[in-house]
Amino acid sequence: MKNKPEDIFCKDLACMLEADLHLSKMPSLLRGLQIRAHQKVLYDITVLYGGGGDFRPKLGFLEQDIVIGKHLTVPSALGACFVRTSIKSELFQPEIIIEVKCGGVSTHQLITYSHIAARIKSVFPRCRYYLVLGYCSVKVFEKV
Repeated sequence: MKNKPEDIFCKDLACMLEADLHLSKMPSLLRGLQIRAHQKVLYDITVLYGGGGDFRPKLGFLEQDIVIGKHLTVPSALGACFVRTSIKSELFQPEIIIEVKCGGVSTHQLITYSHIAARIKSVFPRCRYYLVLGYCSVKVFEKV
């Protein structure tokens, strides 16, 4: 993990959420959820033509700052379709995604985050996508 102010803020926020949520004490419907910082999330599924009438899926992943979700085991045949990730047997199903920004956000960034959220929601329709703005000159509980 990098040591930029935004990365430190993200790590602090993830630790604070984990400490406050006590996911193990949640109702059974929410059990098994984990909080992960800098987690790769499936955002794109493309079907490629391989020649000779063969088609195969290509899965694209995008790293998100904080993800609350659960681990899913992936069959080995599907794992071969993964791109942009080194873990070929794991898929993390997001329930909540938090994009963290320190300081201000430009109009272009808001449009970009909106587009990313729409792509992720096309794969995981129940997923919630949040943008958290923080100020990196104060303690974590005063930042948001």
